[in-house]
Amino acid sequence: MKSNLAKAAYVIILLSSICHVWAQQNPAHRLELNLNEAITLSIAKNYLVKTKSFSPALAKQAVIEEQGEFYPVLGLQLSNRDSDNLNAAGDTITSKEQEDSSRLFVKGEMPWGTKYLLEVNDDRDETVNGSIAKSSDAQVLLEVKQPLLKGFGLNDRYAEADLAKNKLKIQTWLFKDVVMDTVRDVIRAYADLYFAKQNLEVAIKNRDLASKLVEDNRKRVEVGRAAKSDIVNAEAGYARREEAIIIAERLQRIQENRFKLLISDDIDALIDYRIEIAALPKPQPFDSDVLADFRQAMLLRPDYQAALLNVNGRQIELKRDKRRVLPELDLVLRYGLTGEALGEDSAFGSLRDQRASTSYAGLNLSIPFPNRTNKAQLAAAELTLAREKIDIKKLKQAILIDIDNAAARVLANWRRIEATKKAQMFAERSLDAEEKLLRAGRSKSFFVLRLQEDLARAQIRQIQAVADYFKSLADYEYERGIILETYKVAVPD
Repeated sequence: MKSNLAKAAYVIILLSSICHVWAQQNPAHRLELNLNEAITLSIAKNYLVKTKSFSPALAKQAVIEEQGEFYPVLGLQLSNRDSDNLNAAGDTITSKEQEDSSRLFVKGEMPWGTKYLLEVNDDRDETVNGSIAKSSDAQVLLEVKQPLLKGFGLNDRYAEADLAKNKLKIQTWLFKDVVMDTVRDVIRAYADLYFAKQNLEVAIKNRDLASKLVEDNRKRVEVGRAAKSDIVNAEAGYARREEAIIIAERLQRIQENRFKLLISDDIDALIDYRIEIAALPKPQPFDSDVLADFRQAMLLRPDYQAALLNVNGRQIELKRDKRRVLPELDLVLRYGLTGEALGEDSAFGSLRDQRASTSYAGLNLSIPFPNRTNKAQLAAAELTLAREKIDIKKLKQAILIDIDNAAARVLANWRRIEATKKAQMFAERSLDAEEKLLRAGRSKSFFVLRLQEDLARAQIRQIQAVADYFKSLADYEYERGIILETYKVAVPD
């Protein structure tokens, strides 16, 4: 049994050395980075950030689309008609007629509701009936339609464009929230990976302590200063710690893969390369002012700003819907010029004389009855706005509590760091004292093994406290809305 354990220890040490040398000789399969570098990679390569970055771009196109409603439309229509007239027998063409028509127009709608149309028509006729007769007609028409009640004003006609702009702002804030959330996830995953790696190191060191205890007990047995049961106890402890290493290695692999998903867009080599991270920064004493943090969060939190913009959108809809319940009263103005010419002369020349002109002014009134559709839309808009305002208050309350809870977690974890430091120090002293007693023949391996386990647990609790501190600090910075500023992260365009 002794021989097998020694061989196993030798093989493990040998494999560890080979893996270390292989990693050094294959830098392409090893990624070394610190926390800030990991955050930078996540912004550039994280798939969630990439996909969500399309949302503001799509919202911007929607703004352009809505604004396009007020751009003029230029049109041109051309047509040609030929007809042959036959005699009574239907076997001889007696005359031919040809008509060419063209229409050029510009039409559009202004943001305040004015609709306009300017068109120019040119019709040319040619008849062949023994002789050739030509004539042409020309017409210029300008028509303006101005809503005076329903459809009048920027609140009505420009509402959709304003809503599109508002949605663009919302999507910009929500994308920032995705970036903030990703940064927080990276910090948390980095801390978890740091813990997993340190946990594995503690497990290996704890195993090595058991291995050394096995060798020391063997020597003491040889000189008659210890019983053989001490060797058995030490070997049992060694075996348990081998299992702990296997579990720690599995945990490290899981945390490493989770971390890779956040910082890499690679697929082919994602599994192959290993990640080496720098140590976490030294924890600093923590203090907070929750009310000041809350006021800051009201300016920087994307979810709160998006909620305010949602209310703004409801107010735009409400103003629009208030106009839509009004009757339609439209002022229509129309002015036209008509010209005629025979032969090769142009009908446009006679337009200058303005002998044939028409003008029109009128009012068109339309009252929907009982107008339930528009009234229901208005009532729904009022109710939705009232609900959104209540949701704003609810969100503010939740943010305040979240900030207070986050600050409490950071403070608690800072205190845990101080407490676990002391616990680790006392565990080290206890183990050192017990090892001295063992060497003096006044203790047993059982007690040393137990204190070694106590030290390992104290070390793990210390590492966990540090990792939890940085995770809770990331949560606290996120709740305050300053996590991007803290780590100097620029939101991608």
